[in-house]
Amino acid sequence: MKYIKSYLFLVLTAALALTGCKQDDLQDDVDALANRVAILEEQVKLLNENLETISFVLNSENKTIQSVTQSGNAYTLTLSNGETLTLNIGVQGSAEVPEITIGSDGCWAVRGESTGVPAIGNAGADGQGYPEFRVNEGSWEVRYVTGDGEVSAWEKVGGDANSDMGVVGDQLIASAEVVGNEFVITYYTDYATGETATASVAIVPGLVCAIDDSGLTLSDPDGYLEVAEDSRTEIPVQITGGTPSVTYPAGWRATIEQADSSEGENNYVLAIYSPASGEATGASSRVTADNTSEVTVRVNSGMYWAVDKIKVRIEGGGTEEPTYASVYEKYLAEGITIGSYALNSESGITVTEVTSDQTISGNPSGAYFINEGVTLTFSDVTIADNLILISNSIEGGKAKVTTSATFNAAVSGTTNFIAQNIEFTNVGVLMQVASGRSVDNLILDGCKVTVSSGNNMFNANNGDSNCVDNVELINNDVAFAAAADWVGGRILNFQGKEFSGDVTVKNNIFYSTNAEYNVNGTVFTTNNQTYSGTVVIEDNSFINYLPTSQQLIRGAMSATTQITIRNCLFWSNYKTTTNNGGNSTNSMINPSSGVPQSATVEDIKFYNDGDGTVTFRIWSSVPNEGGYEQGNFTAESSDPFDTAGGGVMDFTNGIFTPTSAYANCGAQR
Repeated sequence: MKYIKSYLFLVLTAALALTGCKQDDLQDDVDALANRVAILEEQVKLLNENLETISFVLNSENKTIQSVTQSGNAYTLTLSNGETLTLNIGVQGSAEVPEITIGSDGCWAVRGESTGVPAIGNAGADGQGYPEFRVNEGSWEVRYVTGDGEVSAWEKVGGDANSDMGVVGDQLIASAEVVGNEFVITYYTDYATGETATASVAIVPGLVCAIDDSGLTLSDPDGYLEVAEDSRTEIPVQITGGTPSVTYPAGWRATIEQADSSEGENNYVLAIYSPASGEATGASSRVTADNTSEVTVRVNSGMYWAVDKIKVRIEGGGTEEPTYASVYEKYLAEGITIGSYALNSESGITVTEVTSDQTISGNPSGAYFINEGVTLTFSDVTIADNLILISNSIEGGKAKVTTSATFNAAVSGTTNFIAQNIEFTNVGVLMQVASGRSVDNLILDGCKVTVSSGNNMFNANNGDSNCVDNVELINNDVAFAAAADWVGGRILNFQGKEFSGDVTVKNNIFYSTNAEYNVNGTVFTTNNQTYSGTVVIEDNSFINYLPTSQQLIRGAMSATTQITIRNCLFWSNYKTTTNNGGNSTNSMINPSSGVPQSATVEDIKFYNDGDGTVTFRIWSSVPNEGGYEQGNFTAESSDPFDTAGGGVMDFTNGIFTPTSAYANCGAQR
């Protein structure tokens, strides 16, 4: 639902000297003042609309719009939930507004000064907020609107913006156009020099997700649906283009089901169940950290999705999150999620709380909540069925797990191998899948893994084709203990096997433990066998990890292959003395054959600190069909980890912090 409205408050104080004035002269003065006020009101209205629209496009990720209509320099975007946003290119009237741009640090800038508020959010986020302006008592003021509709207090615009009321012109948006199935905005990052960047959102006409709140009474101005405790509320929803799913806050429950055919275009019903009195949480809830008061409905179509949401709270109350002493306590109260995997008391999995060092013998199975600093040792590494390893620290501190060898998938049936905030202290291959065995979910979130020199983190090359359904690597540090320069080190190895599973690799740091040794790596490879799933590689940093001979992704592509690679940062110390002859050509995708359904590669940044030659491009060879073109990336002129500029490069402890200019590039830590 739409919680954000544009407000304009205008207070003008004027003194008119009327001595000797005629009545018609006075009327002319009043009319002129009214015209100036109307121009300023319209300019502020359009300015706020533009900022709301570009914020949506900048942070759209895989979200979609239904359509774009143009009338002159005005564009109307119809969202997948039926709401509209508007964008106006150019100045209306002759009002003067403060210069607004998006700086090189990715933050909103007013009159060239960074506000420190990100314009482009992290993965899965909407940014911290977009600016909204008003004129109050003759001065420009600004406040920031967060993704959930909360607003900050009004503050006077900084810099020199109030000295001359800004400059005439539209300093944010250079142009907008529909290109193929995308709406593309070109915006200024430096208005004075004319430097620009682009952002786009996909146009998918048949994908609709619209919650119909016309029959509801929402709180004003924050837009909450307020319901009684232990109640059920039904809301009609229009869904087209896919099957919907729903998430909801802790303690609540929600379902979405097809409605009776007589309901017309509102073909689904969203049922929201509120907690009973005294219930802190619900055992089967699925909750995300940024949406603790929202019921969200989303519909997927391949790599795209449509979403609508409604904020909920108990009448007369709020949605304050309960506090827990441990993750185990949270699990008991409401359940937890690791990546896309939900674990709660109804999961049917044996749960153990580990409070001191101990060794587990026999085929490991179940969920282990391990206290921070405690080491859990497995003497047998063949998993019985499900193995879920979780640090018990509510603050995210790491627990330790060690084994005598590599974890193996179960002998029969399928396996879930899931870990959150775990440091695997043994060095080697983390897990492997043999013939006749399979894995439903391989999920690592916030873990530390060290791979021995020349090895891979995960091996399925000795298993069967399509032996893994889903891989999620999120917020991890993966170290390759390279003993020599240019040794191989794959992250996910499906060499010689077909693979149709989905892969999500977000916000990780992959690095060589030696500042002088580069790893010849790849995120995953099937070599010449078919890859037909969906892969997203986003917001990752690769330190002395170059995808040269095998590329970042390698495999025969199919008509269902969907690839997204964006905002990845590569740093290397590549020298002319390496085994590769001092020339490293790195490609994001190697389609050994076939043509993918879709491939998006953008915002790839790289810097080489050695004297070798390093280049980056999209394709090792461009597919003959599909309209794809080669894309080459330009090396950064400054070191993203320049220690003199505030960067940190600690190969021993695996700490890599970029300078402020690159704060939004690669992994976000």
